[in-house]
Amino acid sequence: WAGMGAPPPRVPRVNGKGKGKGNKRGRQGSKLPPPPPKKEEPSVARRDKDMPLVILNEKRVKAAAKLKVSEVPYPFTSIEQYERSLAVPAGKEWNAISAARGFARPEILTRAGQVIAPIKQSEASKTKAKTGGGKRWEQ
Repeated sequence: WAGMGAPPPRVPRVNGKGKGKGNKRGRQGSKLPPPPPKKEEPSVARRDKDMPLVILNEKRVKAAAKLKVSEVPYPFTSIEQYERSLAVPAGKEWNAISAARGFARPEILTRAGQVIAPIKQSEASKTKAKTGGGKRWEQ
């Protein structure tokens, strides 16, 4: 109560024409700005056009490019064989503990202080290296 002779409190208008809680733009009025123009759809067909719940990112990811291999690694003979080995999960969560230890075990075990013979190149691999073939080392 403000006392005798005080003016009555102002009631805010909420119909959007005056200042108050209902009008977020203040004195600008109720006219909205025009929507931005729509971009034209690219003429190239997208791979996810037939999948309504999927959005495929078709941009090149530079971080993923570092992880791709240019040729099949040594123990594998084909791309399918290499991809099949990558599809199988490796680790103690999915495999028996003894099998998971075998995945991480090195192929050659040496004891501390043991002399290791140097690697020598075979004659066949020397000729391949000269002709442009891949290098293969023997022990």
